[in-house]
Amino acid sequence: MATDEDRPGEPGGVADEHRDVVAAAEALLSRRFGGQQRALAAEDLGGSGAALVLRLRLAASPFLQDRTVVVKSIPVTDDELDDAALVREVVAYQFATSLPEASRPGPTVLAYDIAERIIVLSDLGDARTFAELMAEPEGRIGHLRSVGQALGSLHAATAEREGEFESLRSLMARRNPKASAINQYRQLAHHHAIEWGAGLLKDAGIAVPDPVRELLESAGRRLRRGLRAFSPGDLSPDNIVSTGRARFLDYEWGRFRDVSFDIASIIVDFPQYPGVAPLTEEEVGALISAWHREADERVLGGAEPAVVRAIVADAVVALAVSAVAEIHAGDPHNLVAELANRRGFDAIGVDEGLKLSLEGIITGEPAAGELADAARRRLGLTALIAERVAAAAAEE
Repeated sequence: MATDEDRPGEPGGVADEHRDVVAAAEALLSRRFGGQQRALAAEDLGGSGAALVLRLRLAASPFLQDRTVVVKSIPVTDDELDDAALVREVVAYQFATSLPEASRPGPTVLAYDIAERIIVLSDLGDARTFAELMAEPEGRIGHLRSVGQALGSLHAATAEREGEFESLRSLMARRNPKASAINQYRQLAHHHAIEWGAGLLKDAGIAVPDPVRELLESAGRRLRRGLRAFSPGDLSPDNIVSTGRARFLDYEWGRFRDVSFDIASIIVDFPQYPGVAPLTEEEVGALISAWHREADERVLGGAEPAVVRAIVADAVVALAVSAVAEIHAGDPHNLVAELANRRGFDAIGVDEGLKLSLEGIITGEPAAGELADAARRRLGLTALIAERVAAAAAEE
């Protein structure tokens, strides 16, 4: 690997704590593309959880045109779910990269090494995130239309390609059987959260009306067999950037599912982000209409606007109920672990310290602490959004 002394006058450089990751990325790119790939500088972009994300500026090479790349490194942990997530993320990036350029949802995968726990991606540059854009009152409808169009285009392009995704997943499963065993529970986690959330409400003495219970059962069936297309998975506003169109960054939860839940996730999850106000009815309508136009025939079969809005409203209500389970579990790891343990797979441990008492969240017990206060705000906001969207759909 090139050192700062090797390139006098070059700005930047590589911090000592990043040298091992940069060296591994250089070696991986050299094996993949040929030549001797060298990083001139590394910029720490942060990363969720334990992951390290770096932007590398590369020396000119006839073998690789990209002058900058993004490297995601996941350190070794004692958590088998982290290993499984890496395998799943690679499959999602491989599938997304195989799409026509106009339909690709975000960066392409250039190289990866499961053993080294590294993924190298194309760099989308310093684009603004939707967390920034949606915090500004002006232009929100336009930004939401952009997200709706991008998701609709992606869904239309992938609606009939689940077999290709499954082929990639099966190939990776044969190479990583332990991760494959765990990932089957990741695949079912969101459906499980709906059922578990309804059960938690019942246990807390909160009645779930029969119409809502039927809606939840219908939403659960749709997650398995509904409007299926590829979903990036995590649609929080800091994982979406604008580069002239909306692009999606993190595919750790990328998979095929009923994609009405993608639109519902935008409606529910955006306002959970600090500084982003809840979507107005006009903004929700703009988002759904933009998605409907792009996804229509191949995904929605020419459904009328009122039907499409009702489908999304059902998904929003289902997400509101699943949020109860997610808040109680404490984090996605525990959600998957709970499902696996209930089905007799105990290789994934539950971190009991992260779990929150549902009674403490609902009643506002001071002992529940700041985390419970945040959870209570999320639960209340999610319920309010679900109520508004469902009411608007019922009026059409």
